[in-house]
Amino acid sequence: MTIRKCAFTLKGDFLEDDILRHKVPELDNFLSVMKAKWSTEIASHAHRNLSEKKWNAPKRIPLARDIQKLHQYLTSQSHHFCQQLLKQTDANAFQELTEITLVMTIILNRRRVGEVQYMLLSEYEKAKSGNADSDVYNTLIETEKELSKSLIRLVIKGKRGRGVPVLLTENLQSNLALLKEHRNSSGVGLDNNYLFPSLRHSSGFYQAHRLLRKTTSHLSKNEKQQKRSKCCNKIPTTKVPWSEMEITTTLNHFKNFIAMKILPSKKEIDKFLNEKGHLLSSARKWTTVKDCIYNEIKRKKKSEGKHYCSVFVEKMECEHVIGDTDRGTRKRRKNMTSKERKKQIRYSDHDSNLDNFTYPCKHESCNNISLEELRACRAKFYKDPNKIKQDTKISHLLEVYTPKRQRSRKLHNEKHHRVEWKTVYDFKEALNSLKKVVGISEAKRILIKRTKNGGVVMKTEQYYRNDDESKKYETLLKKGKQIGSIKLSEVPLTRGIKKKKIKSLTKLLIELATENWRSDAELAWLAPILPENIENLPDEEDENNEDDVEQEELCKCEEDDSGLKL
Repeated sequence: MTIRKCAFTLKGDFLEDDILRHKVPELDNFLSVMKAKWSTEIASHAHRNLSEKKWNAPKRIPLARDIQKLHQYLTSQSHHFCQQLLKQTDANAFQELTEITLVMTIILNRRRVGEVQYMLLSEYEKAKSGNADSDVYNTLIETEKELSKSLIRLVIKGKRGRGVPVLLTENLQSNLALLKEHRNSSGVGLDNNYLFPSLRHSSGFYQAHRLLRKTTSHLSKNEKQQKRSKCCNKIPTTKVPWSEMEITTTLNHFKNFIAMKILPSKKEIDKFLNEKGHLLSSARKWTTVKDCIYNEIKRKKKSEGKHYCSVFVEKMECEHVIGDTDRGTRKRRKNMTSKERKKQIRYSDHDSNLDNFTYPCKHESCNNISLEELRACRAKFYKDPNKIKQDTKISHLLEVYTPKRQRSRKLHNEKHHRVEWKTVYDFKEALNSLKKVVGISEAKRILIKRTKNGGVVMKTEQYYRNDDESKKYETLLKKGKQIGSIKLSEVPLTRGIKKKKIKSLTKLLIELATENWRSDAELAWLAPILPENIENLPDEEDENNEDDVEQEELCKCEEDDSGLKL
């Protein structure tokens, strides 16, 4: 409905209502302004913009081969469902034939889907019974006369009530005659007057745009299945088996990778094929060489696993250890082995003779170590099957280096230098002058800025990207406080030992190692910490007691709080 029609309908409602009748002049003024300015200010600009957008817009026109495929698919399907309906009445076949006939009519006449789907049965019967005028028929050419015999023309209601002609071929006429014959037996309601009735509703019709999409999707699926069947019918390639010489040359060249159980890269395999490709078959590519190495590594892992399992079973001495084999069983076997025994079996030597040992690295110093030396080291290491003791043996051989942390950024030719902390301040005293910020724990961002007066203000945001305009910057200082009044105290970098602790430590040393403990070499590191005149130092107990007495005198918490105080 246009704006003018809406205004006229609203005007009619106002005229019928006595209360709203006073608004009729306003609508008249609106219609007069619209009539004067609509063509110049709105309509001309809209038409120009629409036409300019169509200048370089791509036009999607279907290809001739696609239309031909669709036509062949529809004719084959219509013939198939017609044969089913001729044998016996079937609701599914009636529905499929109705959909296909509707799609064929739309494609033949190139009409809008909303025009063809509303065709009535009475219009089709009236056009079929009508005869052409004899005078007009005599003026036609022979080809036109033949076409008029095979085609039926009927006029239906189109856009804005205009008449739209529709042509029906002999194939479509036969389909429509068959549908009309089986219309009542297939379950179409008596109230349904549409030419293409829907079985889902008693008086409904098909939505043509959905049927077009459905037929094209079925056609694309059939084409994909045909392509897959063609691909499956290809002649399979014969695999060339590997000879012993090819396997030995490949494995000898990549023995280090196989020992480390790592697959080589494409560049390394291409280099091998360039150097020793003449010893291999012409069918060998870098992927086949990589598969050969992978299979060898897999075979080696399996053999090592079998050897490990056999040694593990021998060392168990017919004891049952619950493991992966027992998981998932309905009834678990009773565990007859203790946890300590299982740890001993786990951390014992399973390859004492080094039958499955290979040098994992390429260093000359590592490869020069003999197997006898390795057996001796392993025997010492696995002498006690305890993980803690084994870790302590390894820790004695480690060298610890302190990392160079606290490094500043350097320029091009400058060296790193360590930052030495000179002064450290205690910020807890500043909390007396600063106030708590509400919602700082839930905030995603904290914005801090300095004002022109030298103060500091801040605000919190709950989101990373969006800013809350309702929140404003607030000062961190409490009322009556200033930043200059905040003074931070220095924190001592070293903490001294109390005299009481020094005295107790010296007494303990005298009891354990006599009075000449300073001459002992193992306790020499304590001499600079504990001075020699430690016995003459005064006790701190008296000073602490005096402080407690002063605090008790100054404290007024025990006074009587009864009564009112102003």
